[in-house]
Amino acid sequence: MKSFMVDSTILVEHLKGNPEATEILEAIVEENVAGYINETVASEVIFIYLKFTTGRSFRTLKKRPELVKAVRKEPVYELLSLFRFLETNEFIFNISKELIEKYGLLPNDALIGATALFYKLDGIITLDEDFTELGRKENLHIVSSKEELLGLLG
Repeated sequence: MKSFMVDSTILVEHLKGNPEATEILEAIVEENVAGYINETVASEVIFIYLKFTTGRSFRTLKKRPELVKAVRKEPVYELLSLFRFLETNEFIFNISKELIEKYGLLPNDALIGATALFYKLDGIITLDEDFTELGRKENLHIVSSKEELLGLLG
């Protein structure tokens, strides 16, 4: 069975109503794909969901916890519960530092890539082109469409 990290772009875009992201998520569920996330993905998704739902900035949300409390968070929690969590550790952090230097990835993307590499997953499901070089050079499938996913599942 193939296993994949699911990047936050898929989940965030689904929550925003992007049909491409929704198709990919549906394929993950229907094909019983082993999909994984880590706390970096969960944090990004929840944070962006809060910003999107409230229309408020990070600074405003940080200073006004009542806004965070008032948001109905069940949809985002249910979405995240579709995936198994992979823990990050000092080894993953060290790999992420190498990925930042080697590929110029931002820290969260580097942690996502490092998690996929550390756990020897087959690839990353994402709508983010930042993972392209990493995938090519580190032998990870970078999947950005339902067709690509189904093709790999064969």
